[in-house]
Amino acid sequence: SHDSFLSYLLATCSQDKTVALWDLRNLDGKLYSLNHQKPVKCISWCPYNETVIASAGEDRRVMIWDLSRISSDLDTPSNTGDDLDAAPPELLFIHGGHMASVRDAVWHGDERWLMCSVAADNSCHVWKPALRAQQSSEQ
Repeated sequence: SHDSFLSYLLATCSQDKTVALWDLRNLDGKLYSLNHQKPVKCISWCPYNETVIASAGEDRRVMIWDLSRISSDLDTPSNTGDDLDAAPPELLFIHGGHMASVRDAVWHGDERWLMCSVAADNSCHVWKPALRAQQSSEQ
């Protein structure tokens, strides 16, 4: 998925349980990895915040990340525990309500922070992350 705000930044999702961030100006190696517990099936850039991305996959989670919070130590990959307090600073929110693998997650184009996610069992969730996550990203 390509960030429309930062034309050189590319994010890819993978069976290796990561979202990889790439600089299109130098493809010798990825910039950073955002980790899930199982393979990642989709990613979606936030349409109004160039540093926010959502990822979802077989771990039945939709994770919202703020790339502006990534540590300056880019060699340290993110770690996703079940507890947000123990999670990396770039992880803003985890939507964990699906009972099957999440196949797609998209942002609403007009309503800020409104998302829709769809799982393999055909369940559709329309939701917003906690206010704390929204405010944290907009500071």
